[in-house]
Amino acid sequence: MSNVPAQEVTTSETSPGAASDRGTGAVLWRLAAVIGAEVTLLAALLYYFGLTRNQAETEYLGFFRSHLSASVQREMLGSVPALITPLLILTTATLVWQLSRATAERFLTPRPRLCLSLATALVVLPLSAWALTRPVPQWWELALPLSLTTGAIISCYTGRLWARTCSPSRIRKGSHQFTWTASASMAAAGVVVVLMFWTMGVLASIQGRSAAEDFVAGLEDQPSVTVFSKKDLRLNAAGVRVAHYDSGYYRYRYQGLKPYTYSNGKLFLLAPTWRYDSPRVFVLNEQEGIRIEYGWP
Repeated sequence: MSNVPAQEVTTSETSPGAASDRGTGAVLWRLAAVIGAEVTLLAALLYYFGLTRNQAETEYLGFFRSHLSASVQREMLGSVPALITPLLILTTATLVWQLSRATAERFLTPRPRLCLSLATALVVLPLSAWALTRPVPQWWELALPLSLTTGAIISCYTGRLWARTCSPSRIRKGSHQFTWTASASMAAAGVVVVLMFWTMGVLASIQGRSAAEDFVAGLEDQPSVTVFSKKDLRLNAAGVRVAHYDSGYYRYRYQGLKPYTYSNGKLFLLAPTWRYDSPRVFVLNEQEGIRIEYGWP
């Protein structure tokens, strides 16, 4: 007769306090992850918006954005004033949605056919936007990504709600029941994020071109720049007055230029007779032998 060793079974009891601490820790970690993801997305949108806006503005004026050598902080801070109105609209829409979400779900839950109809917003909204913008084609550039983004959000939400609320008794025999999984949620979120970046990029390009047009329209009201130099800088353009001196520290003087911006040791100047079909932009680096004076016309 063999002796079988007895297996010792140990049970550990967890105090309610320890379980509560673990639950609180999990909630805090989940909250930190959500906040971190949203802050990262917002920072990426701000940088992308500022980058695209500056690129559109500088290309309209006639030079490349890379000449500005702008830092990441400048790109992000430069986008904040232009995003105040869109962010207010988005924040208001989010607040209204959060307040009415429970009511909307109570209304849509017993109506799976309505949910399924709303899920077609991804197609219906862009077609409606195309029809509405035919008299004003310039709005189609922004209406297309905006309608696709809005339609994707509505379609994903109502599709998930339909898959969750559609009862098996309403599904025909032999047909497959669609289930909204975590993978589907991640894929939908990825599509929405890409569409958001597309929309923000188009909006940034429009605002960048508009800012350049406004700057050029008010070019006469900008201060004038006078450049004194030891050597000939060849700042030759229509409307620029050039004077040459035979004696003195500064031998050349250029008057009538208009300042656009200063960035990373570079001063960007526009000709007073700047035109879109013939842009003239001068870039002066900080160096010895040059003096800059500002004055109002």
